Amino acid sequence: AVLNEEIVNTTIEIENEGNIEFSVEVTVSSGLTTWPVRLLSDGIEVEMPHSEIIQPGSTSTLVAEMIVPFTADNLDTNMITVRTSTGSSDPLVNQSRFIVEQRSDFVILGPESGLISVLPGNSTTFDVTIQNSGNVPIVLDYVFPTLPEGWLIGFMGMGTPPGTLAMSEERVATIGLEIPFGVNAGMSSISLDILVRG
Repeated sequence: AVLNEEIVNTTIEIENEGNIEFSVEVTVSSGLTTWPVRLLSDGIEVEMPHSEIIQPGSTSTLVAEMIVPFTADNLDTNMITVRTSTGSSDPLVNQSRFIVEQRSDFVILGPESGLISVLPGNSTTFDVTIQNSGNVPIVLDYVFPTLPEGWLIGFMGMGTPPGTLAMSEERVATIGLEIPFGVNAGMSSISLDILVRG
């Protein structure tokens, strides 16, 4: 299975098991023009058909590189065809089938340090980044943890969290935190774990 915008590499190895050199032509093609494919030799794109002379006991390694389009839908299928010919016999044809897999996933990133600084009796804000790392739109629901009496937490104004995220979409939301007087200074044992359900 493959994902949208994934680059898929298929290795092509051609080995000369005989005792004389031979010339081979290699062509790769995509069943769907919207899924571009190209042939690479030593990481460099080559024109097709690509010709090589392979010495006895040697192996030529090529790579067929295909890009799954951003617009591919779940369960879309494509076929990559690799055709090799030495000219002395019928071409050898190999095919690989790829299916787009639906994946619902997201990532939430808070402050880089993982710490939030706030003075007793005051409030502070911090940003969280929510990213749809899957390949389908998602709907999210947020639940804040139960905090000690006098502690307040919530999303702020324009920083209201996104309820829906399109594929690969990323949004930033702002969270406000207020703690009461009387809280001891220093590292708190309170953890601000936000439950996000999608």
